[in-house]
Amino acid sequence: MIKIFFLLFTLMAVNALANDYFLNVQVDKKSVFIGEKCHLKLLFHYADLEDYELPEMKMKDFDIQELNSSDYKDAKGLFVEEVNYALIARSSGTFELGNLNANIEKLTKAYKHFNNRSKYTQKFSVKSNSLILEVKKLPQDITAIGNYRITSEVNTTQTEVGKPILFTLTLQGVGNIKNLDFLILHIKHATSYLIMSSKNSTKHIYTKTFKIVANESYKIPSLELRYFDTELGIVKSSKSMQYSIYIGEKTDKQVHKS
Repeated sequence: MIKIFFLLFTLMAVNALANDYFLNVQVDKKSVFIGEKCHLKLLFHYADLEDYELPEMKMKDFDIQELNSSDYKDAKGLFVEEVNYALIARSSGTFELGNLNANIEKLTKAYKHFNNRSKYTQKFSVKSNSLILEVKKLPQDITAIGNYRITSEVNTTQTEVGKPILFTLTLQGVGNIKNLDFLILHIKHATSYLIMSSKNSTKHIYTKTFKIVANESYKIPSLELRYFDTELGIVKSSKSMQYSIYIGEKTDKQVHKS
């Protein structure tokens, strides 16, 4: 009889902890491609406690960035700490996310304000749920994902020997490409210098401006970005214009855009 009572008491205590302290993991996508970003939300719900420690978010084969965190109360009146992360997978496969532990310290009901706090401190942990995330391979030779558009501009298509022109390249779009470093400018019979580089992360615009000088006429080749559109599930490409630059005595100051 005593054993049965003790078992019932233990189950009641476990259920009380489960109702007042729990850890939940959520993701906005359950299937992604390598390099595609998904968002993970860690939610810790808790009642009164002395202290707690949330797990450090570490996952093999993933780049993880903490985005933000907030504290509030849920509909049941429990305190909530919410932490949001961005995950980017580096390799394909099936991965289990979660099974994380939050360590908790709380005072027992037997504690009085004049007692030794450590003597009446209860330590326990709560475990999160687990999720399965499928990471798929990109098509062969494709590393960029998202949706992009490349545009270009020269300040003139005619100039003189030793007088430079300006060539501006702009990338706009959302995905795993965050700069124009992947595009290398090779121009036969001319020398190019990068004079300005800028980015607007809010509008997802990345720009580079080059000064190009030559002693004879030349062509600025078209530059191409091939990328995988995750929404359509197809490979796309975006190209800049090709420009023919004439070296002579007459200068055309007209601006040409693509």
